[in-house]
Amino acid sequence: MDHRESGSSSSDQTKHMDATVPEQRIRERAYEIYQQRGAKGGHAEGDWLTAEAELKEIKKKAAHVARVADSLKT
Repeated sequence: MDHRESGSSSSDQTKHMDATVPEQRIRERAYEIYQQRGAKGGHAEGDWLTAEAELKEIKKKAAHVARVADSLKT
């Protein structure tokens, strides 16, 4: 799935990036959530899904900011 427009700009890469996040980063964030919850077990899957959703949203917002910043340059 590629949504790049014709022409080239510094944000071409962010225009077509999906919101995948490295597994290691999700693991780290899930552990942070686990610790914030008082290190109580039984929520591993929920912590993972929460971490993944948070990080995808952050990445999506960063890509949007990059596109906006790029559009202001022209």
